[in-house]
Amino acid sequence: MPPATDQPLFYRRHFDDSGWPTGQEGFGTVTAGCAWNNPANVKTPWAVNTDILVRHWVHIPRDAQQVRIEGTVDNDAQVYFNGELVQTAKSGNCVAGAINVVVPANVLDCCNLLAIRGHDYGRSTYLNVRVTYVKPTAA
Repeated sequence: MPPATDQPLFYRRHFDDSGWPTGQEGFGTVTAGCAWNNPANVKTPWAVNTDILVRHWVHIPRDAQQVRIEGTVDNDAQVYFNGELVQTAKSGNCVAGAINVVVPANVLDCCNLLAIRGHDYGRSTYLNVRVTYVKPTAA
């Protein structure tokens, strides 16, 4: 992941991330910290006392309802969906569910960009989220 200070508009849909390295979720350190800081949960390193920028394209059916982003961050995160800031999470220390937001319907598309800036204050890092939705049943 590039230095966060070098990428001010990373959350925009047309931002060119082709030069970025790729990684698998969860992001963090495998020592100290919280219960998630272990090799089973951390697949991509995130250095202590730094920011991390993460982008992932999410395909959601057009009729999906209650699109929710939820997850854990140590320490803070700014969560963007299709370029819109949808939550600022101030977790402090790996609080499960600190990231928890229903995406406003006017922000949704069938091909969506989830972008997150994670910020760490020291000792250990962790970031992992999931996106869920409710698909209406046929009448």
